[in-house]
Amino acid sequence: MKQCSVEARGLEVRAGGRVLVRAESLRLGPGLHALIGPNGAGKTSLLRALAGIVSYRGEVKVCGDRSPAEARELLGYMPAYPEVDLLARAGNVIEAGTYGASASDGEILWAARLAGVEALLDRRFITLSGGERRLVCLARVLARRPRILLLDEPLSFLDLKNVASVIGLLRSIARAGRVVVVAGHELQYLSAFDTVTLVSRGKTVYTGAPEDIPLSLLERVYETRLVEARVGGFRVILPGEIFGSIAGANDGDLQQGG
Repeated sequence: MKQCSVEARGLEVRAGGRVLVRAESLRLGPGLHALIGPNGAGKTSLLRALAGIVSYRGEVKVCGDRSPAEARELLGYMPAYPEVDLLARAGNVIEAGTYGASASDGEILWAARLAGVEALLDRRFITLSGGERRLVCLARVLARRPRILLLDEPLSFLDLKNVASVIGLLRSIARAGRVVVVAGHELQYLSAFDTVTLVSRGKTVYTGAPEDIPLSLLERVYETRLVEARVGGFRVILPGEIFGSIAGANDGDLQQGG
């Protein structure tokens, strides 16, 4: 299977004369990629541009030289707040993600099993918890078997068991040669990703390994004090206002930012 990537050059998304996000050069190949930044930084606008569902200036190339519109069958986009018929059954919601393509019951069941919602297929969407709705919407994206997944806050509302399951699933999909981009706020899980892209005030200001992103840069962008710890050799970043007292009491366990 030929490897895919999604690439942006001179990308700019505008609304009402205001620049929502700008990315001069961004290339994401096969792997699991985190897209982080404060509320309103431009993460969703960037994802929507890469998915080709908003107008943009510049170039977005998918799997070579195809535009998002030309590569629609290769892209899977999960919005943070999907529009779903609340009275539809979960199985119908997943089926709707195929955009009218013929999806067999077996394919719907396959996607539901991947997302851990097989037992929910006959439940109406309105009866599901926030986390269960998130998992059903993830299954809806997976049902299309896209080469590139663009997921907006897929970890929101999930309990710890489901966070672990979803991250494990996305890592597995990425290892199979897919591009998986996850926008969110869970800095404590960054070490699970291959790369991280930080968005600040509409601009991409860092793309690289999670281990290498400076704590001082994160503090400037998020405008708050942060601390970091090592758990099993992995870097964990936490809000300093909550854990700062722990750092003072257990010097060496947590490293505070500047």
